[in-house]
Formats: sequence, structure tokens, C-alpha cells
Amino acid sequence: MHDLPSYGANVRRAGARGDGQADDSGAFNGLIARGERLIVVPPGVYACARPIALRSGVRLLAHPAARIRLADGAALGVRDALLTNADWDGGDDGIEVVGGTWDGNNAGVRRAAEDERAGYTGNLVLFRNVRGLVLR
Repeated sequence: MHDLPSYGANVRRAGARGDGQADDSGAFNGLIARGERLIVVPPGVYACARPIALRSGVRLLAHPAARIRLADGAALGVRDALLTNADWDGGDDGIEVVGGTWDGNNAGVRRAAEDERAGYTGNLVLFRNVRGLVLR
């Protein structure tokens, strides 16, 4: 899958810079909020300070040279993640994520021992109540 389709919503055209510095999560989530069903991610490094929250029926196709990573200091809570689904309570259907390199960028942040939730924080992917989930 080295060639991305020419159709679909391209995150670069939606404002993502793919330079590894700018927060590109708004471009991803903006396309999802707009109801786009096919999101394509060309080569680049996409830093995301907020989770990418996929909705039912969304296909996200990333070029093999696309790296999507948590921005420095993001996802410090145990329920935070780089990639998740939008409707944890009602559930989502038919989410597909293909390609790319997904980077949790977790330097091993550890909560203080006296904190009842002690342990490493953040998640790379955190899906809940999803039917028909494909990660490839």
C-alpha cells in the first residue's frame, strides 16, 4: 500500500503540517467531525497532542512513510490514547486503520507511588465497545 488513493480526505489538505512539531490532531479530528469516511495520511511525521477519535464507518489509510505520534507531554492519564473511538458508551461500528507507523512516544512517565493509579500512563490505542475493528 505505497500509493494512497487520490480520493478521500487528505489530512495535509485539512491543515496538518506533518513536520513532527505542529499539533496535527485538529486536522484529523476536524475531518472526522465533518463526517469524512475515508481519511488518507501521506508521508510525514504527525504529532498529535489530543487523541484521534474515530467514529463508526471511518477508514484511515496511512502511507508506510507516515508516522503518527503522541506529541511530547501528551496522553499522561491512564485513559488517554493516541488513537481511540469516539463513542465509548454507545459503541462504534466498522472502524479500519491501515498502514503508517503509530508511535506512542512514551518516555516512561510514572506516577508517584502514593497515587492509587501508580504505573505508566497513556496508551497508544484504546478502543472500547467497537464492533468490526480492523487494525493493519
